[in-house]
Amino acid sequence: MPGSSELLDAAERIGLPTLGICRGMQVMAVRAGGSLEQHLPDVVGHEEHAPGGNAIRLDLDRHPAKAPGYERSLAIGSRSAGHHRQSVVSHPGFEATARAADGTIEAIEDPERPFWLGVQWHPESGDDHGLFLGLIEAASGSTRVRID
Repeated sequence: MPGSSELLDAAERIGLPTLGICRGMQVMAVRAGGSLEQHLPDVVGHEEHAPGGNAIRLDLDRHPAKAPGYERSLAIGSRSAGHHRQSVVSHPGFEATARAADGTIEAIEDPERPFWLGVQWHPESGDDHGLFLGLIEAASGSTRVRID
């Protein structure tokens, strides 16, 4: 069974739109040569990244989001469960497009691909369907190739 990085390699090779959620976003960043903060509470000095504690804001002035459904998901994500002790610190090739109020990176996007997005929150845990609908929309135009 392939590992997460191998799956990302295959998705990249065939141009498959990709959405990384929570650990998936972290794997995307590390695969690109980035790094993680291993224990976020030690860096930010609080436990607000426990469920329901963080308020996400979108940094549209610097990096407009391209992924369909992203802005709507971000609005919902700011009220949804976000629980993480690790966080992305560096992310070569990606742009940070959302941050928590304390500056913690909550979303990254590859500016060179139409839908290659990682989010730290959990859109699957509530009424947030925007990212999934955007992923389906982006994938409907992608090449369908069997991955062995």
